[in-house]
Amino acid sequence: MDPSLFQTLDPLLESNDKPLTTFKDPRIAGLQAITDLVFSNAGSYKDFNSVDITEFFRIEEQFSAGYERTKSTIENAINSRLSNNHPLFNQLTPIISAYSALLEDGNSSELELRLQKISKGGIDRPLKLLSGTYLDPDSDSYSFEGERVLITGSDTGIGRATALEFARRGAKVALHYPTERFSTGAFSVVDLISESGREAQAFPGDFRDLENIKHFTDKAIYYLGGLDVLVNNAGITLNKPFEDTTPEDFHALINANLGGTYFVSQSALPHLIESKGQIINLSSPHGIRGMPGHSVYAATKGSIASLTTQLALEFTDKIRVNSINPVWVTGSNHFYLLPDENFSVLKTKDGRKEANTPENFANDIARLASRNITGQNIGYDGLTSADIDLGPNPSEMPKEKWGGIYM
Repeated sequence: MDPSLFQTLDPLLESNDKPLTTFKDPRIAGLQAITDLVFSNAGSYKDFNSVDITEFFRIEEQFSAGYERTKSTIENAINSRLSNNHPLFNQLTPIISAYSALLEDGNSSELELRLQKISKGGIDRPLKLLSGTYLDPDSDSYSFEGERVLITGSDTGIGRATALEFARRGAKVALHYPTERFSTGAFSVVDLISESGREAQAFPGDFRDLENIKHFTDKAIYYLGGLDVLVNNAGITLNKPFEDTTPEDFHALINANLGGTYFVSQSALPHLIESKGQIINLSSPHGIRGMPGHSVYAATKGSIASLTTQLALEFTDKIRVNSINPVWVTGSNHFYLLPDENFSVLKTKDGRKEANTPENFANDIARLASRNITGQNIGYDGLTSADIDLGPNPSEMPKEKWGGIYM
């Protein structure tokens, strides 16, 4: 079989390009299965990073529209893994054959059997999509039934997964996307949540222009009918040398990252006080430690951590305010920009995965929202922000060299 996966699937799709009417469509489940099998190395990575391809699909669109978005985002990453891994390609053959049969004649029976088999090996998202259980909570340990949640930057990555996680746990959700270009990921969440019988809507707002923020926030909260949880996730990352950073770069990041967090919180404050609600801000290890080329981004994230402490003190006994620092969380764009990177095997200093999944981190955000704490800047970064890396680790030196005074 030709290792160019999408070249194999492209001609088959032509005969089965009906509009998408449900996310239980086996065409999505099969494509998700192939994607997860590749990025999990056919299940050999038990805790693997993959792409939730539902981000690229909309109800009532032609299936080919979402397929092409999927293809343009992950084709190079898929081909990179297949071209040098013939055993993996061989293990994919049965499910690709079953998917081909589905696309050729609409027969999904063999594909369903294959999805059940890989589900037992830990690749269960495809079967959940097919069975309509994708938005069922993994546990009932905490619920947000009846609560109203607003998540900014929810068109992809952490924000999108967080919107899905709160919906799983019963919340009514308002999503945010910056411009029309990024609307598909947000509205795909609306489609998924609506299909499950819950409520969600998405609203635009380009936070690079601060004048847009209050209008966005007011519309979203009006839809929700109040507010219990605000997750300030929207932001822009820029890696650029300090000496080359322009005033336009500076203002774009300051406005979108810090201005968005500040003024969405300000507009939401009366509603949160009324509900005794909470704000969760997304900060970053960049706000505590340094990395060359991230001067403006680091400045915004450090400011968000400080703002969190300030608001928690200023509104003690009225609302809760915390921030959370994720380690590297892989959105779909990471697979597009770094197609050769294996995010499933990178490790942090404490031996855990360096690259977390949006789904896992979204669960951490929801868990934080369930706790009665405030004023905390919590690191979920595998000790990245805790370690002072200024040279040799003393614990790794010979014992006889311990105890010396040094400068």
